[in-house]
Amino acid sequence: MNADKLRSLVAALRARTVANGCTEAEAVAAAGKLVELLDRYHADFPQALVETSACQRLELATNKKQRQPIGLCLPAIAALFDCRVWMERDASRKITHVILGLPESLEVVATLEQVIRQALAEGWEQFRASQRFIRQGDDAKASFQFGMAASLAERILAVVAEREQAAPALADGRALVVVRRSLVDQAFGDLGLTLRESDGSGRRFDGALFTQGQQAADQVGMALPGQEALFEERSPPRKKGKRKTPGF
Repeated sequence: MNADKLRSLVAALRARTVANGCTEAEAVAAAGKLVELLDRYHADFPQALVETSACQRLELATNKKQRQPIGLCLPAIAALFDCRVWMERDASRKITHVILGLPESLEVVATLEQVIRQALAEGWEQFRASQRFIRQGDDAKASFQFGMAASLAERILAVVAEREQAAPALADGRALVVVRRSLVDQAFGDLGLTLRESDGSGRRFDGALFTQGQQAADQVGMALPGQEALFEERSPPRKKGKRKTPGF
């Protein structure tokens, strides 16, 4: 597979969003397929894994001062495709998430980020329509979507761990994941950045809505056509109060 073929597949998968008539399960399943495609591309073209200068930045601006649900998923998404991610604030304190990786990896990251963002939006709309809210505000939506994002991030990280056990190797025997990650780490070191642990925003959420968001994410099955599920629907649903509701 060459670079043009990979890019055409990425473009096709980006088009398969809920907004274009595809369910979030189908869209995320298609995005999950890109993990395999990206590995195959780099195995076929190992020369793309030579120069740290090949690494680029992908900037995802939130235009918000407060953290957003998608931010919980980005570290897991970046790890899935062997990228680095950090958060920056501009002069007005608005947040931008920066992802560093190889160009092909960033295309896949952007695809999955869009799909997860759409899944969060659709999950909330479906939940909202099923409830009888007398009044609803941003707090209710945030509680639900942060719960959903936390669960999705957990499930993506589980896939990362499984993938590392069966990662393909290059012709010289080196593990593809290790080579790609090392290249990105070197490029990150060349930037000379000093990152610090960010303080929490102090936001607290409605525990019941947070848990219902987690359950909504648990019910998103992500199977690839003709293959075993990337994510399978969890059963039985999680009981309320089983997990501590974090503050962000």
